[in-house]
Amino acid sequence: MIQEGNKFFYNIIEKIIPQNLLHNFFFFKNSPFSIQKIFKREILCNVFLEEEEKKQIINYYVKVKNIYNILNRFVYNYKLKKAIDYDYHFDLFGTPLEKYNENQLINIFQNNTIYKFRITDLLNIIHESLIKCDGLFPEPKIPKNPYTNINFSKHHLYNLFYKVNNSHIITPTIFLLFYNSNFSISDFAYKNYPFLKELIIDEFPKNNTSSKLHYEIKCMCNELKYKTMYKYIDIPLTPDQKAKFVKVFSPTLVTWFKSLYSPNPNIKDSSKNKIVGDILKVIKDNEFPCLKKRILRTRRDMSNNIIPPPPPPAIAFTNTTNTTNTTNTTNTVIEVNDPINNSDNIENIGIDIRPLLSNGTQIPPPTINNVVRLYNSNVTSLPPLLRPLIRESEESILIDILNRELLSEEDVFSSQDRIPRSPIQNTSQNRIITPRTNTSQNRTITPRTNYLNRMNTLFTTRNNRK
Repeated sequence: MIQEGNKFFYNIIEKIIPQNLLHNFFFFKNSPFSIQKIFKREILCNVFLEEEEKKQIINYYVKVKNIYNILNRFVYNYKLKKAIDYDYHFDLFGTPLEKYNENQLINIFQNNTIYKFRITDLLNIIHESLIKCDGLFPEPKIPKNPYTNINFSKHHLYNLFYKVNNSHIITPTIFLLFYNSNFSISDFAYKNYPFLKELIIDEFPKNNTSSKLHYEIKCMCNELKYKTMYKYIDIPLTPDQKAKFVKVFSPTLVTWFKSLYSPNPNIKDSSKNKIVGDILKVIKDNEFPCLKKRILRTRRDMSNNIIPPPPPPAIAFTNTTNTTNTTNTTNTVIEVNDPINNSDNIENIGIDIRPLLSNGTQIPPPTINNVVRLYNSNVTSLPPLLRPLIRESEESILIDILNRELLSEEDVFSSQDRIPRSPIQNTSQNRIITPRTNTSQNRTITPRTNYLNRMNTLFTTRNNRK
């Protein structure tokens, strides 16, 4: 789209420039760019023009531009005389503008209407527009006229900046950065993103509702419950309690956001170090029913490093054997130091000690499992290497397999890649311990002794077959 100012500027050129030089100004006729940009690109930076010709063209351009500015000023003054004065003589807080000095007021001509503002009101509008955000991501917008919702033009912002410099008002930092970006929103957001990020986090409690702040504070407490040892419980709060809760925790929420999203690493690390202390201080100074202290529960040790209990002390038994024809009383004392090894000795002796126990403990009758479980091993449990791999329900099955094959622990867990030098013979390690008889004592052969003898004969015959 061709600008109206370019058409008017070219009409002045046709009236002043000679015909032999008119072709050098042909670019001003149908160009969508501004007059200053065309002059810089087509005349001032044109390397195909000679120096004398370039000077002549520049002189004509200065004359045309001077006439153009005079006519523009005349038109602008004429529009101001015919403009409508906006009939509202108060600032945005309702205070009459008559109470302020002229150096604190400014007139904005827009849409053929003159609007009178207090300078601080416009600075606040610009500030609110430049810190617009989506969540915590900066999205600055162009400032708008609060009465018409129309964007201010660049010349309005320049006039305001010069007016602020000529008054006693300190220029805000964000407005100064906007001026350094030539009042371009894209350049301003690109160059000043860290500054805008920090400013948005600082003003997060001001720009959000109480419900939003309450939700963010609840999430913060739940995220830090393992460090602060306090957790948030969803219980109904009164309006006064909720307002106090949000007000007290709002500065802590800003510190929490800086520890997560601050683009400055120094501020981010400092906020991480102080966030827990700030929360604990707020909880200590105020009592809220929605914050409860966590109770730590001790966890059960599931490791395999279990210390076995000490062996029981020695037990003394007194045995009385009654024969069929005569009655003989014999006291036999058996010292049981090892509950595992001596249990075999007790069974091999062939003495029925169940009626002789003082505490009345009943011993179950002998079964085949009791005999098979007597494999040649010093322990009744599996080696430590297999304890993490085999469950308790499978331990008895593995023991039965070891007894069934009549193998020792060394044969099972030794390397299988070696060939024996001599044939394997049945040694005492591969046999089940046979019952021993003591001829020096007068005992009667009990049914248990006969049972053990039969089982011994059976397993001996089976080994010979192999």
